[in-house]
Amino acid sequence: MCEVLWSRCSIACGGTWTSFRGTMTSPWYPGAYTSGPTCWYNVKPPSTGQKIQLKYDLMVISYLDTLEVKNSSQVVVSKQSGQRGYSVVPASPSYEASFTRNSPYVHTGFKASWVECGGDWTSDSGSFSSSYYPNKYHKQAHCIYTITPSSGNVIVLTINTLNLADNDVLQVTDGDGKSLANLTVSAAFHQFGPSSSFRAEFKADNGATSTGFHATWQTMPPRIKYDLALHTSGCAVGKKFSEVTTAGLKGRSVSIQKVSARVECLYACLVSPSCSLYSFSGDMCTLLTLDNAGFPLPATVMKQL
Repeated sequence: MCEVLWSRCSIACGGTWTSFRGTMTSPWYPGAYTSGPTCWYNVKPPSTGQKIQLKYDLMVISYLDTLEVKNSSQVVVSKQSGQRGYSVVPASPSYEASFTRNSPYVHTGFKASWVECGGDWTSDSGSFSSSYYPNKYHKQAHCIYTITPSSGNVIVLTINTLNLADNDVLQVTDGDGKSLANLTVSAAFHQFGPSSSFRAEFKADNGATSTGFHATWQTMPPRIKYDLALHTSGCAVGKKFSEVTTAGLKGRSVSIQKVSARVECLYACLVSPSCSLYSFSGDMCTLLTLDNAGFPLPATVMKQL
């Protein structure tokens, strides 16, 4: 009995937490709980834009008892009575839960835990990852990440690593609501943008999980105008562009390691102080530069070697 194994049992009825990861349980867990006063649980991490997702690892409570969970807007997002298996609660910046104990009989109780899952950010740069990254994310994860810089700058979103289990997906949408990709399984490199904002939605099923993903975002210099969205997959090591029409400029070449040809084209524009526009089609990278009066010079065209 739990009274004997005192050190292994929790008699706490509720609690308050401010961490992005943690666990809460019914009184006396892993021993059985009994009837008693309502237990209140409050999970309120710092306001950093990050959200959390609550998951029930074990749920064996009476039909006369109720575990109710409200999100940060005080909306009821979960209400459990009776025996339940593993399940998750919609992500939220914080949670408030109440556990009412009316049954005169003893029951195993519950164990619930929470972990970072989604968020809303307004900074010009930052990063986000799947829960527990680089360890395996949790089952039935549903995390939504939104990035909308308050500065008004455009940003590029980079998925640096991606390793998902079968049937799981990371959906990426730009600021215009255009779907850019449904990323599945694994890939070495994906890049999107520039855009005024991004939305990434991660969904996992109830099966096997994997190590997940890590993403970063960064503003791009406002002097550069972009005429296409970046969307690259896979790595191209050692690719090089060589100028084939100089348009009165000195010939040069650009070589960047471990990135795709399209990103190399963007980089060629970035490192040229006078570049105002670039385009990429097939294996051709075209740079448009401006003279001191602001008029466009003939395009500089580079061909992939």
